[in-house]
Amino acid sequence: MGSGSGDERLRPARFESKEASRHTRDRPEQVQWWAEIPALSAGQATFRESDDVTHDVNGDPDNAGFVQVIQGRSSDPERVRELMERTRAPGPSGART
Repeated sequence: MGSGSGDERLRPARFESKEASRHTRDRPEQVQWWAEIPALSAGQATFRESDDVTHDVNGDPDNAGFVQVIQGRSSDPERVRELMERTRAPGPSGART
C-alpha cells in the first residue's frame, strides 16, 4: 500500500481485465483483508475503475522512490494522450520534459 502525507493512502492495483479484478475481489483472503480495513481507516475508501488504460510509465514502477498521482477530467482525452506521448522521453533529472 502506498502512503501519502499524514493518513492518506493510495493503493493502485493492476489487472489484466475487469473480470480478473472481480475474481481477485471475490477470493476468501481478499474478502477477509477487506473486512479488516475499515477499522484501520478514517472515512470511506474510494474506488476508481477504468478499462480505458494509457500506459505512461518511465522506468520500473516497482523501484519508484516517489510517486505523483495526477487526477482530473479532460474535455479532449485524445489530445491529452497525444501530449503524453510527445513528452514520454525522460529529462536530465528523470522527470519528463
